[in-house]
Amino acid sequence: DCHGGNHGGGGHHGGGNGGCGGNGGNLDCDAGGPYVVECQPGPLSVLLDATDSVGATTYHWSTNYAGATFLDADAAQTTLTFTANANCCPSQLYVTLTVGDGTRTRTCSTTVRVRDTQPPVIVCPPLAKVICGMDESPASTGYPDVTDNCDTNVQLTYCDRIVFQDCRAERLDHSVERTWRARDNCGNVATCLQIIH
Repeated sequence: DCHGGNHGGGGHHGGGNGGCGGNGGNLDCDAGGPYVVECQPGPLSVLLDATDSVGATTYHWSTNYAGATFLDADAAQTTLTFTANANCCPSQLYVTLTVGDGTRTRTCSTTVRVRDTQPPVIVCPPLAKVICGMDESPASTGYPDVTDNCDTNVQLTYCDRIVFQDCRAERLDHSVERTWRARDNCGNVATCLQIIH
């Protein structure tokens, strides 16, 4: 017997670049990346590195991602800070780099990818005891506490397994093993087990 619903809860990596220009090998544009950052609440930061741009003496970073800022847009290495969208998995933004050597310029781009690999954190209610015939639903026996690093509307479902007692001296008619399952919008899943006597 399963039930579902929604529950509100609260680097630079290896690479290559996209679309680099250059001729003669004297001036090359290399924006690094693609960069990957793990989703979390609040602003995200990633270190951008253009030091592999051969022959470059000037640098300028830019992006059209709303609200994103550079610590120093004219440095070979700089930190990009931005806030991911509400459903940050999966998402990415594009960064453009322009380099120069005093006489020529070259432009290239790279991506910053936001990923969510962390499952929700779920804590089941404590052991619940009810009298036969009374309400055994979560409204009576409690809901888990659920939080997630990114998703504020985690999907919460449960399945019940009824266990009858072999020994009547235990004074239980039956137990309910209620398995709760929390799934965020990136497909990460966490479970916990609640016991109801």
